[in-house]
Amino acid sequence: MRQTHADGYLDFAANRAGHLFRSACLLTSGDTHLAEDLVQETLGRLAPKDRAVLVLRYWEDRSIEETADAMRASSSSVRTRSVRALARLRELLGGSLAEFAAN
Repeated sequence: MRQTHADGYLDFAANRAGHLFRSACLLTSGDTHLAEDLVQETLGRLAPKDRAVLVLRYWEDRSIEETADAMRASSSSVRTRSVRALARLRELLGGSLAEFAAN
């Protein structure tokens, strides 16, 4: 089961890396080295379900209900996971978020 999750994550990362990198470039004012670091630092540290909820809700701009359907979860579960995943992301980026945005 863990191998399946790992394979799924690697597929996700490979398929979305370009999009995530472009977004990171915007956050780092075009500094490609910082953008690469931002993507790598963020992807390896979030739990798979946290990554999924953030990508579905904020990257793909899906509604809570659409995200719940895609994740086979309840709407309240998606809301809770979204809040926790965003908090975790902020925690992981910590002071470096200001560094990425300031450049």
